[in-house]
Amino acid sequence: MNGLGNERELVQDKLVLLYILKKLDMPITNRQLTQLVLSHRLMNYFIMQQMLLELIDSGYVDAQIDENKEQIKISQQGIDVLQYFIGMIPPYLKLKVDTKVLPDNSIDKLTKYATGEYYPVGLKNFNVLLNINRSEEHNMKITLTVDDLDLAKKITKNWNEKSDLLADRILDILKDS
Repeated sequence: MNGLGNERELVQDKLVLLYILKKLDMPITNRQLTQLVLSHRLMNYFIMQQMLLELIDSGYVDAQIDENKEQIKISQQGIDVLQYFIGMIPPYLKLKVDTKVLPDNSIDKLTKYATGEYYPVGLKNFNVLLNINRSEEHNMKITLTVDDLDLAKKITKNWNEKSDLLADRILDILKDS
């Protein structure tokens, strides 16, 4: 086992990314794919980025610059591998992608997303990462360190449920100061 997880889970994560890209059947930005994966809690950000990089390096995903943005899409080699190993994706995950991940998110909606995550730092502290992207020009990223797991969970939950309202309130406070 490596630091990211066991080999079976990592292969499954790669296959899920290939499955999403195959179902989309069009180029997508890394940001858009990240939004799909994180908003439906399919894997964490760091694992997703590592798996995507490995898929690109192995030729299963093509990455190209289009209109000054990197666009990614599944390659023919990735389609072939996915077809061969599709049985390694649990049926519930395929169903989740088919019914919740993709239908809920048109490409137009993908430019706006919010994420909140927390992870331990040391023995008693937790970093809370809050992010909202409303468009290419309007982004907010906040990193907090708290010393209480329940507080980290509460902040993350509130951000994931009410990020638009909270981001507006933070901006208003900063403007009025």
